[in-house]
Amino acid sequence: MNGEPPHEPLAHNNQPVEQKPVGTGQKDTAHKEPASEKSRENLSRIRTFRADAERFVKEKGVTMTSLLAQQKKKSVQAPSIRSGYKKTITFLFILVLVAGAGIAAFFFLRNGGMVPILRVEKPDSVYPLFDDRVITVRNSPSEFIPEWQNLLLRTIPQDQMLGVFVYNELRERYLSPGEWFDFLGIGLPSSLRVTITSPWTLGILGTSEGGKPVFIMPVISFEQAFAGMLAWEQDHPLAIRNLLPQGIPERKFERFEDMIIKNQDVRFLQNEQGQMILVYGFFNRKILIITTSLEAMEQIIERFLVTPPIL
Repeated sequence: MNGEPPHEPLAHNNQPVEQKPVGTGQKDTAHKEPASEKSRENLSRIRTFRADAERFVKEKGVTMTSLLAQQKKKSVQAPSIRSGYKKTITFLFILVLVAGAGIAAFFFLRNGGMVPILRVEKPDSVYPLFDDRVITVRNSPSEFIPEWQNLLLRTIPQDQMLGVFVYNELRERYLSPGEWFDFLGIGLPSSLRVTITSPWTLGILGTSEGGKPVFIMPVISFEQAFAGMLAWEQDHPLAIRNLLPQGIPERKFERFEDMIIKNQDVRFLQNEQGQMILVYGFFNRKILIITTSLEAMEQIIERFLVTPPIL
């Protein structure tokens, strides 16, 4: 035993047993087995997800293509929904601002803030004016007469007309000639009342004798207006006494006389002392002119002949 080489181990049937290098075979196998198990696990998960998806599609009766289309539609609708939210928020913000401004204005006016004044445009005048005044009235002739009489005392440039407009606060408008006579309580014959119209002129004309009251009113029908003036002659001087300069006698005058000025027929009334009381006429049978002076009547007719009024 001491001098013999060692015997190689024998397998069954006396075949030598193959020896494997130490540190190679078993350790390599041990390291590769976990990686193989992980791959099989991932593959199993993929197959399970796919199976679940196929089962869902089969149960719902839809296709993968339709699912993808629905997902794409949702992604397109999302921005529009966000845009709608933005518009709603913007609208609510503006609404809050408007409501706040309205509440602030309410309390401002309630506490004595400035109240806006609606301005009504003055009506046109049938006669050219160098200046004008507005007399504001409500429901009494006494609101007009004193201011009118004060204007009659003013110095008016010769051949110039100071226009007077009568504004009624209750009606919120300037009065027409018929409304003005009604307001003053001056009863016109119905044939005259229905035919006088606007634009008209109530004013004071400057003459060498001082300022003279003038009433200029277009008429729709000359025949009706003239018949009304003839019927009114008996009461005319007394009816408009408060509109005439102070000092006019309070007696009833009965007879007017005719005369012609610049080819226009006029009628005038004098008192017993030869003082001119009233003059009236119809320019070209279209415009009724009433004043207290032959000089004033002549100036008005001359102006209309040079510059015909636009009615």
